[in-house]
Amino acid sequence: MKKTHTDRPNVYKIVTDRIIASLKAGIIPWEKPWKAPTFGGGSLPRNFLTGKPYRGVNVFLLWGTRFSSPFWLTFKQALELGGNVRKGEKGAQIVFTNSFAAVRTGPRMHPQTRKAARPATVPPLFSPTTPFSTSSSAKD
Repeated sequence: MKKTHTDRPNVYKIVTDRIIASLKAGIIPWEKPWKAPTFGGGSLPRNFLTGKPYRGVNVFLLWGTRFSSPFWLTFKQALELGGNVRKGEKGAQIVFTNSFAAVRTGPRMHPQTRKAARPATVPPLFSPTTPFSTSSSAKD
């Protein structure tokens, strides 16, 4: 069965709903959680396996969670490291962003002018993903 456009999650709606839910809970997601402990890389949320900090809206989405640790892993990364995710544990949905490079076999010609056309702009791919906190302790 072919997936239709309406079957895919709307990443913009997910992010908007999470920000609104944080605001209703009294959490301002764009403010730094001052009670969060600082680690070698500061309090920015980062991927535990790669050490890379999350960027963009993902920082706000992860700051708005109840966890005190800035380290996060996907389910697959936890398994790769020999760990696991507790049954029933809730992750924080964030946005995975990627782009695909256009593959060209030769110069593309404009059909009317027969001159080389500008390369196509490739839109970014937004996909929801869910990392889990390495900490089970909640923020104060």
